Amino acid sequence: MAKKEEKIIEAEVVEKDSKDKVEDDYEKAYFFPRAIAYFIDIILVAFITTGILLCIPTNKNYDKYVKEYKEVQQQFMDKEITLEQYMDKSVSIVYDVDYSNCAGMIIQVTVLVLYFVVFQAYNKGQTIGKKIMKIKLISTDGNDLNINQIAIRALIINSILVNLLIIGALLFSGRNVYYYISLGLQGFEGLLVIVTLIMVLFRNDGKGLHDLLAKTQVVSNG
Repeated sequence: MAKKEEKIIEAEVVEKDSKDKVEDDYEKAYFFPRAIAYFIDIILVAFITTGILLCIPTNKNYDKYVKEYKEVQQQFMDKEITLEQYMDKSVSIVYDVDYSNCAGMIIQVTVLVLYFVVFQAYNKGQTIGKKIMKIKLISTDGNDLNINQIAIRALIINSILVNLLIIGALLFSGRNVYYYISLGLQGFEGLLVIVTLIMVLFRNDGKGLHDLLAKTQVVSNG
């Protein structure tokens, strides 16, 4: 029993030493290069997604629902309707807007997965934004970076998980509850962004929640 415990402790020490060595071999990437890289990547993803959507016929009712929603928002801002009336109208209209754009939402998530997971894995931890800013993603567990780590990270930081949950709620929940589910998920996403931003800014290693869960770190590649 004692020998077994000694082996476990020894394995933990070796793993810790391996992690420390990996992180000591690189210089952490600072916030602004990471922010600029992310901004570049988001613009590229938006450009690609827009290009694909322009080639696909849109739901003929989408523009009508969007116009209705803007009118309800304007009525609320002009105090023509109460908050309760605004919420009642929004429940139905938001569902119609998103349901008519469901194909677009699925395409957006697909592009996010292909770019931030598949493409980044193929390029060994670099997106185009990261390459331009001379930073890259590494594994901190002593092993080579793998696609599972990149996927876990992307689910959180690139809004993939929240978008998948919203699409699931849109397809499988009722009209009357979808609005509140999507609102809650968007609020949760905002909280994740704030927590992650604070962690990246103030942790010595610059790791966000997504990095801790995926056992990754963004480092300088200059």
